[in-house]
Amino acid sequence: MTRNTWLYKEYFDLIASGRKTVEVRVGYPSMRRIYPPEKEALGVLAIEVERV
Repeated sequence: MTRNTWLYKEYFDLIASGRKTVEVRVGYPSMRRIYPPEKEALGVLAIEVERV
């Protein structure tokens, strides 16, 4: 499944270069639907960043 989300350029560049691990703050209803509380409690999220 592919979903699009927005990242600030400064954080995208850090992730793309491998200098920053991915983090997600679940503060939007759309993110809450794909990252429910039970996953948040595990403290893990798998995400692939692709520049298009």
